[in-house]
Amino acid sequence: MEDVILVINAGSSSLKFCVYNAAADGWRLSTRGQIEGIGTAPRFSARDDVGVRLTNEAGVQDMDGEGYYIRNGIIVVPKDGVIPAGTRV
Repeated sequence: MEDVILVINAGSSSLKFCVYNAAADGWRLSTRGQIEGIGTAPRFSARDDVGVRLTNEAGVQDMDGEGYYIRNGIIVVPKDGVIPAGTRV
């Protein structure tokens, strides 16, 4: 099992997070993101360590995509799932 640290910063209407993975030379940022608009119109976005973004820009509520699906506006990527490069929602 890999060592991981989850850092959470909760505000009044947003939640920001970072995920760090253990590396030989210390901790490496692997993912960061946020949920904004909590209590009004929540929006989720995340970005990995090479800048790949996962966000529901169009506000889609339900759909099935290649390598992912959206339910109630939340993007779900199954374990070991891969989303094709250039996919936009």
